[in-house]
Amino acid sequence: MILKVEARVAPSSHVNTEPQVRMRKARKISSILQRWAPVGSGGSALDVGCGAGFVAHYLQRLGWSVVALDIADQRTTSGFEFVVGRAEALPFPSETFSVVVSNQVIEHVVDAAAHLHELRRVLAPGGFAYVATPNRFAVLEPHYKLPFLSWLPRGLADAYVRLLRRAENYDVFPLSRGRLLEEAARAGLECDDVTPWMVAETAAVERSPLARIGSALPDSVLRWLSYLSPTFVFVMRRVEIER
Repeated sequence: MILKVEARVAPSSHVNTEPQVRMRKARKISSILQRWAPVGSGGSALDVGCGAGFVAHYLQRLGWSVVALDIADQRTTSGFEFVVGRAEALPFPSETFSVVVSNQVIEHVVDAAAHLHELRRVLAPGGFAYVATPNRFAVLEPHYKLPFLSWLPRGLADAYVRLLRRAENYDVFPLSRGRLLEEAARAGLECDDVTPWMVAETAAVERSPLARIGSALPDSVLRWLSYLSPTFVFVMRRVEIER
């Protein structure tokens, strides 16, 4: 099923369609999800900003009932329900999904607060969201591969990408760790930082020397280093309001 919803999109696409890269990411995400809910337990999952669809496809194969959403259909995989819509206005009833995946999405949304409020709204009681996003203060900006790009005021950032990447403007809105946690709290979400665990999962999946060194560090050191990580990964749970 494809549900048509008005979509205001950025002029460029940052979707990664390389199968090996996306499947590695899907395995890492599923390993994090299993810490909170058994994959294949029959739960419902929403993949927001599904891109090529590899994460949604992988979770469907593992037994989840998956719905994937994006502002345009750029899938190269299938086997799951797909919906066209916006991350700031999810076209689903409240308390629908036991798991929501927002992987490298919030930095592409102009209104990050609205996206987080929507994540909480569609989460069923006891559900949780996987939220990953680049660190605004990472040295190398991951979309345009330019140093310190996301540190700059918007006007300077636009000029920077026009000069060196011939892009119309800088169409990404990365958050700092503090800003992300602040907006999540306002949305009624409590957060667990699983960035150190993702380092360990990266070591297991990719077997790179750097990742193996990182996974061997004590948890206390990894947690401190996670503040400097180029990517933040959080599991967010809805805060239940007492009535």
